[in-house]
Amino acid sequence: MGLVVPMTAQRPTKPEPERITFTEDRLRRLGPPKQGARYVYDTKEPGLCVRITPGGPKNVKNGKSCKAKPTAAEPGKAFVFYRWHNGQPGRITIGKVGEVPLIEARRISAGYRGDLARRVDVFVEARAKAQVGKPATLADAYALLVGRPDMRPSTRRDYASLWKLVPARVKGRPLAEIDAGVLARLHGNVGTKHPRTANKLLSLLSVLFRRNGRLHDNPASRIVRFREEPRQRVLTIAELQRLQAAVGVEEEPWRSFFALAMLTGARRGALARMQWPDLDLDAATWRIPAVWSKNRKTITVALAADAVAILRKLHSERGASPWVFPSRSKAGHLTEPKKAWRRLIRRAKIEGAVIHDLRRTVGTMVAADGAGAAVISAVLGHLSMQSAKSYLHLSAEMARGAVEAVARRVTGAT
Repeated sequence: MGLVVPMTAQRPTKPEPERITFTEDRLRRLGPPKQGARYVYDTKEPGLCVRITPGGPKNVKNGKSCKAKPTAAEPGKAFVFYRWHNGQPGRITIGKVGEVPLIEARRISAGYRGDLARRVDVFVEARAKAQVGKPATLADAYALLVGRPDMRPSTRRDYASLWKLVPARVKGRPLAEIDAGVLARLHGNVGTKHPRTANKLLSLLSVLFRRNGRLHDNPASRIVRFREEPRQRVLTIAELQRLQAAVGVEEEPWRSFFALAMLTGARRGALARMQWPDLDLDAATWRIPAVWSKNRKTITVALAADAVAILRKLHSERGASPWVFPSRSKAGHLTEPKKAWRRLIRRAKIEGAVIHDLRRTVGTMVAADGAGAAVISAVLGHLSMQSAKSYLHLSAEMARGAVEAVARRVTGAT
């Protein structure tokens, strides 16, 4: 028996698009698809195609249907300008076949191509013209908000996750027709399981109304928010010791990442974007640029000697990347530590802790050592001392053991 070579499955190739040289007669002869839309491209004008959709009028003769005689406008057929632009397909409907002469459709298509070559976004202009005279919908307001060039990618991602919770029927409604009742039902449905998320969604909707002409009759402002208990989880000394041991056996880059998180109390986003040009290891300082800081202000924070030692080791092993924690992600640096964090606290046998609890723990321990709000703000990179007051409250809980010891001495208890 000879050698049998196994057949390998081949990936199905994408069918080539239909291309013909358009003539009035050929366009009339193009038949409709059974379902969906059929696109046929002109070989003479590369930006021009014809979109054909199912249906169209039919005549009935002797109990059988037959095609109607072509009228001035071909039913189900339209000239379309089609071009890839900014990494995605763009289409502009020119007009119905039969109503727009072929020569005119080619001229319009060539004009669109020329505008694109001159860096004119004809697709944006076409969408804007289509919206003239139409009432702005909630979806229009959202697209306008997230399209702002100064919006942070992280904020845009947060908004996108909240926007998914809005039903399509609400997204498509004109802003003027949405009342408090609609929002109350949406807020209640989401809040049944996720009250904090429901409140965040309501805040986003409030911004959309406020920025689009409903400042004084904002329906979102009339909805009572769910009560939220501020998170006060602080890791105990025993938990910190177990966490430190778990970090010690973690692989890089997460070992250094979480070690620095424990030593600095930095926000995970800022830490993931740490860059070598922003570090002065001799002065033991880290300058967090305004573009990365939560409050959009440049902040300089002090680094402990242990943190500097970790960074010096990383620096000695660094490559060409400016990031302290480079990765193969699209951003070029570490982005999401949640999976590594879950693995870490599982190893440390810690329940109910999130990454931000490390920041809260650092601030609380600084407060427990007698530091005031100004020092806590400097350690954590807060611009307002008001933000540090919660740590002063939590430090009292950490000091409770010392207070009880004093009480026992005073009362003579053993």
